[in-house]
Amino acid sequence: MSRSRLDQLEHDGIIRILAQRFRRLGYHVEADLPGYPAPRPIFGQVPHLVATNGHCIVFEVETGRTIGTFRAFQRFKAFSFAQGMTFHAAVPKEFLAPAQCIAAAWNALPVKWWVV
Repeated sequence: MSRSRLDQLEHDGIIRILAQRFRRLGYHVEADLPGYPAPRPIFGQVPHLVATNGHCIVFEVETGRTIGTFRAFQRFKAFSFAQGMTFHAAVPKEFLAPAQCIAAAWNALPVKWWVV
């Protein structure tokens, strides 16, 4: 499912906020954004953001339109079971509860949820 222009702006904005935050905290940041090194695939899925500072945090960012998609399912499963890293997910505030329900149904829960 491709995102609308507005959804893509929202999606990229969330990634940008997280990337800037973790960069300020001294993490090495790889992000699916111009100006950042690209994240490497994990079990065939490319995360939206990876922050490393002695420990690796892998982020998946979803919008209200993409949280229930098959692509999101694939990424949540891949990142939930990856060894040596912690899986975090970020969604717009109004979609936190539905996203948590969907992730629980998938048995692919992030260690931490971020809301923007």
